[in-house]
Amino acid sequence: MNVYFYLPEDQKPAQLPAQTDFTWKDYSLGKYCWGLQTYNRLQLAGVPCELTHTLPDEGVIIAHRAFLPDSVIPTRKQVLVCIQADWSRHPFAQLHICQNMAQTKMSGIPRPERFATGETYFVHHWPQPGMTPRDPARDNTFENIYYFGLAENLAPELKSDDWLQFMEENGLKWHLESSPANWRDYSQVDGVLFARDFTGKKHINKPASKLFNAWITGAIPICTPESAYVDEIENDTQAVVINNYDDLKAKLVALKNDPDRIRNMQQQGAVKAKQYYPEAIVQEWAAILETVKQYRMSRGQYAAFIAKRSFSWLLCKCVRWLR
Repeated sequence: MNVYFYLPEDQKPAQLPAQTDFTWKDYSLGKYCWGLQTYNRLQLAGVPCELTHTLPDEGVIIAHRAFLPDSVIPTRKQVLVCIQADWSRHPFAQLHICQNMAQTKMSGIPRPERFATGETYFVHHWPQPGMTPRDPARDNTFENIYYFGLAENLAPELKSDDWLQFMEENGLKWHLESSPANWRDYSQVDGVLFARDFTGKKHINKPASKLFNAWITGAIPICTPESAYVDEIENDTQAVVINNYDDLKAKLVALKNDPDRIRNMQQQGAVKAKQYYPEAIVQEWAAILETVKQYRMSRGQYAAFIAKRSFSWLLCKCVRWLR
């Protein structure tokens, strides 16, 4: 079966990026990062696939959830693969691709969507393209701690006067970088802190992208135990995992005063980073495509599939209405 990446005509940007341009500003949007970027990277690697702006009559059709309204129902000749990202599952997609391993498990699927889940494939999110790596001249200096992201997604404690005072008293410098235009520059970054909250939430719909970016650029990742991070971190030489605000303070001070551990973590991060280079993720996608191309349904299986999914879809709508 042919493989298509679907980007609807009415969602197509005015100017598509060059196939080799992975610094295109709109790749910061999930709907283009997941679909269009993936298509371009696979094409460059020689993996057979096509970009289409209309739904093909048959074949494997891969699209971001934003491009798949609930009214899209595949025929027997179409295999609809929904890139779920941090959206809900599509009611009629036979297959889903997710960015967090938890989403492949029943516990990671909202209850109303569990009636007919289909196959779910996990693939690592692409790292931030065009990143400037940490300056090697900084060696094992541990002073500049950065947060790359929107301030609204940062734990409240890390926007407090107490946090700023703590950083200053311990010879640390806090950089809250909320402008997407500056998220690529890691040249002066010693540690990257990412903590949405200190409540223990697993955030099972979020990827571990910030973790990959830190390892690839040579910075030390400092994070809460979200599910995506825990799945990737093998031991405490690869990242600093923090359980609460006081734990964060204690571990930052301890790390700053341990230059040998800083150097060891940098070395371990460099080894770990190799798993997340675009070339490695291309291979993950290629393996998934080989599998989904074999997907088939008999007439009976298709009829049962539509019936079960229709019931599930109606149930979800009822649950949302009752809320």
